[in-house]
Amino acid sequence: MLLNQMSHFSIAPSHFTHCILIDAFSREGSMQDAEDVFEIMIQRGENPGTVIYNALMNGCYLQGQMDKARKIFDAMVERGANPDILSYSTLMNAHFKKNENDEAMHLLREIPQRGLRADVGTYNIVLQGLFRMGRYRSAREVFIEMRAASLPPDFHTYCTMLDGLCKCGHIEEGLQFLQKMEFDRVKLDITMYNIILHVLCKSGRFQFARDLFNNLSLLDEAKEFFVKMEEISCSANGITFSFIAQELLRRGEYNDALRFLEEMARRGFKMDSYTFSILIDLLQDKENYPSLMQIIEKFGPNELKSKS
Repeated sequence: MLLNQMSHFSIAPSHFTHCILIDAFSREGSMQDAEDVFEIMIQRGENPGTVIYNALMNGCYLQGQMDKARKIFDAMVERGANPDILSYSTLMNAHFKKNENDEAMHLLREIPQRGLRADVGTYNIVLQGLFRMGRYRSAREVFIEMRAASLPPDFHTYCTMLDGLCKCGHIEEGLQFLQKMEFDRVKLDITMYNIILHVLCKSGRFQFARDLFNNLSLLDEAKEFFVKMEEISCSANGITFSFIAQELLRRGEYNDALRFLEEMARRGFKMDSYTFSILIDLLQDKENYPSLMQIIEKFGPNELKSKS
């Protein structure tokens, strides 16, 4: 261990050295090593401080040791260290992971009693935890509370609210929330629209989803989002391919549409009936367009291929 090597060369580790080691071990999941360094600090009469306790709590959280995270929090308080907002956020996250919503909410109410102020990140943790348990009414109340505290929602807040409302079955309210965002001139992202589009398709409301997509004027962003999904190994589904291909066809960008459809076929997805209908309409007006003819030859149904 590094501390043993330092001792061998008569180098006394500083408080800062201990802090770095505990944080590094905790992040790597080497909790026993982190705790060993912590015990050395205690034996030497050092005051670990809030930063050290937070590092240990975060390490326990990452390793799924939620009960241990709580014990570290309690020990921090008993030894006179003052928990900060990161301490509370980490512990609330741990409680939510264990489905202990009441304990997490109790901590949220305790924050102002400590003279602290919850930040947006803290509220995001609470919203995610409540929605995960299907407590959408409580989540909605927390969001209202957050706004009343003059805390502006960030990107993650809006996405959490949209995703949570929709997954809890309140699609109409999710749509209203999106409209309110538009009214408030929130900078909307294709990710936010994708949340709504996904749940609309999953619930069988395909026409509504298509109408929403067609009104976005976000094709360039949609294609950019598609690329980002691939970069982070988040595979697009047939609906994603279809939406982008349909808009490319409408715009007459047949080469790009052909590329998307080829990739779609390569991944085992089939063209849906709505895309077929777009091809039929285009075939009547632009029968001899080379790229369009290629699409029909490769992906169109037999009755379309016979016309070509």
